[in-house]
Amino acid sequence: MRSVKIFFAFTLAAMLLPYVFAADNNVKEIPAPATGSVVPAGKNPSSAKEKNKTGKKSVKSVKETVKQAEKKADKSEKSGQEQKLTAEYVLSELEAWDRKLESLDVKFLQTVFFKEADIKQSIEGTMQYIKPDLLRIEHISPAKQIVTTDKKDILIYKPDDRQAIKATWDGWVKTQNQAFYGILDFGNYSSLSKNNNVSLEGGEKGKPYVLVFTPKEGTAYRLALTLSGKDFFPAEAELSVGSAVTSTKLIKVRKNITLDRELFGQKLPEKTEIINF
Repeated sequence: MRSVKIFFAFTLAAMLLPYVFAADNNVKEIPAPATGSVVPAGKNPSSAKEKNKTGKKSVKSVKETVKQAEKKADKSEKSGQEQKLTAEYVLSELEAWDRKLESLDVKFLQTVFFKEADIKQSIEGTMQYIKPDLLRIEHISPAKQIVTTDKKDILIYKPDDRQAIKATWDGWVKTQNQAFYGILDFGNYSSLSKNNNVSLEGGEKGKPYVLVFTPKEGTAYRLALTLSGKDFFPAEAELSVGSAVTSTKLIKVRKNITLDRELFGQKLPEKTEIINF
């Protein structure tokens, strides 16, 4: 049996959560004086008009002062609320999104960069998922590759080589970095926080929130998930292990739609070499 080299790298990965907090307006508007007042006898009408104009200017000045105070209060409150967003809170929102996910259909763009060798590889593909355990990943370019699993067994098929690797999910997981398979473990994102230290980056001056995972033990790596400001969906991911950096961006995301379950089964062509891993 000839040697097999199958490269399988896929990580999932989001934007600033734009919270808008309205300031509580307790300042009442100061009423303007009546403009049709009768000038008492002995008073100069022009003097009364000047006083009326002065009064209007004073009211206008007060209104502008009140508006400026409201803007400052609103800005201050927003700043205070945003500072309260912690890694624990953002992680809980990510896990909440994960629990609500029933199905997923996305296209991904991925770049793998090997720093020491100065080699960069770009991969384009699609991914589908049905809760709880059906997952399909297809590499469209540069070389076609189809991966399907039900989280019991996994099948990796390369049409150009007419080869396929079959393995148990648990056996395959043991050969992977925990950050790599953890991000694919939909419905079980809580395991990421159990096995990793978690920190929060970004969020200031319009920057997206980024959850960073580093291992509590074992092989060193850094997994950074950039979260969508809409629902904390991990729209981008960057996994650094040694000198290799894998960056993934998800586009054309469709969530909780009806998917054909036949997508998750592979019928291998005749004369396909099957290797049990």
